[in-house]
Amino acid sequence: GGMGKTTLAQKIYNDHKIKGNFSKQVWICVSQVYPKASLLKELLRNLGIDYVQDEDVGELSRKLAKGLENNSFFLVLDGVWEHEVWSNLIRIPIDTATTSVVLVTTRNDVVARKIGVDEVHRVDLMSDDVGWELLCKSMDNHEEIQIENLRDIGMDIVRMCGGLPLAVKVIARVLAAKDKTEKQWRKVKNESAWSMTNLPAELRGALYLSYDDLPRYLKQCFLYCAFFPE
Repeated sequence: GGMGKTTLAQKIYNDHKIKGNFSKQVWICVSQVYPKASLLKELLRNLGIDYVQDEDVGELSRKLAKGLENNSFFLVLDGVWEHEVWSNLIRIPIDTATTSVVLVTTRNDVVARKIGVDEVHRVDLMSDDVGWELLCKSMDNHEEIQIENLRDIGMDIVRMCGGLPLAVKVIARVLAAKDKTEKQWRKVKNESAWSMTNLPAELRGALYLSYDDLPRYLKQCFLYCAFFPE
């Protein structure tokens, strides 16, 4: 994660051409574990369609199908982990729309193939130069001039972020809280968090450093929130 798939999808979703060509549009964030009824209720809620809380999946699907009749529909399914969310749950009820376009973001090529997407767009990793620009922009504007003399060590840190926009933005906030000195930036670069093997790969480096930099009371709050699904 963190490559910018969601950011790109948001730009498309909010584009005036999309808003002008579809009578209905909905954004759904699909968590790794998704209760079918809850997902359908979220769709209905975003479409302004009434439902009863204890209705089952079949009843909710029929309401969705009825609500989309004679409408054009643009749907974003963000963060799909399994193809079944489309194949077994959403595909049939949205077939009632006169026109429907579905944009799916996923980390997994297999999911995209099983869904049967017409076109695949792969989001590339950032180059080092683009990563440096993002690092500068993610810090306060007045700091861009201050950090220009730290470019060399800054580029090393950007490379350690692996071309991931999220990691660069997060580490920018960590650096923004430090003194703008080579000593402080080198300290961040040399943190053991970049190579901690007891952490999942996606949590090493920038993301763990941002957590480790929090005051104790916020760490407790963060860990509590982590119990809840997306």
